[in-house]
Order: sequence, then C-alpha cells, then structure tokens
Amino acid sequence: MKYEKAFKKERKQVASFMRRLYEHNLTTTSGGNISLRLSDDIILITPSATDKGRMKWKDVGIMTILGENLTPGLKLSIESEMHILIYRKKQDVSAIVHAHPLFSSAFTAMKCKINTNLTAEARAICGEPCMVPYALMGTKELASLAAACVSKS
Repeated sequence: MKYEKAFKKERKQVASFMRRLYEHNLTTTSGGNISLRLSDDIILITPSATDKGRMKWKDVGIMTILGENLTPGLKLSIESEMHILIYRKKQDVSAIVHAHPLFSSAFTAMKCKINTNLTAEARAICGEPCMVPYALMGTKELASLAAACVSKS
C-alpha cells in the first residue's frame, strides 16, 4: 500500500500525544481522538476501536480532506467528519484534540458553563469554551454542530 509506512515521524507524534492523554486520565481507553493536518489535502487521525493507552504509530490513519481513507487497513475515528469540517472552516487550525476529561464531561452533562477566568493560564490556553448541543457521537449532526461552534471562535 502506498501510504502504509508514510509520515512515520508525524504518526509517532500523534500516537504519543494520544497515549499521554490516556496516561493523564484525559480520555478513556476507547474515547477521544487526535488529528493533525499535514497539508491542505492530508490529515492524520487516530482510529476507532483501538486502545488509546497502547497506540502505536502504525495505528494512526491517513485520510484526505474529502474523507478518503488512505490506510484502508485501519478504521478511522468515527469523528473523522467532525475533524474534516473543522479543518475546512478554520484554515488556521493544524491539529485537533478531542478528549474526554472527567470534569469537563461532568460540566457538559450538567449543561454548566466552564469558567476559564479562574486562572490566567486557563483563560490564555482555552479562551472561552463553547458548548455544543448534544448529538449522537459519530453523526453528521454532531460534526456540523461542533464545526459551527468552533467557527465562532
């Protein structure tokens, strides 16, 4: 396969950051995903149904901005559409981290706004978080809602 061994350095970075998220309890074994835009056309993305704590570079998929899987032996994230729509709407975005931190998830479930003004670091890094209305994971609806929310920032 043409892309099987492509972008090894970059795929190692994505896998490493996914493992870090898991090791720091910022996501679950099967939850969350990371993508990295390599060019206007090529995106790396973590797969679905893979243990995030044991992810290796060969587990990281390659897709086009149109959603074509260039690593057909891998099942790309079910949130690939969300990543694609955000990259299309925000040309200045080069990476996306979608995690499931316990406290953020709790705030979301309770529909509470997260106040990032409590510390200067939180405000500087996170800005003003937007709240995306609930939609089923992996759906076009969730992808559209998330992309619309990110576009406002």
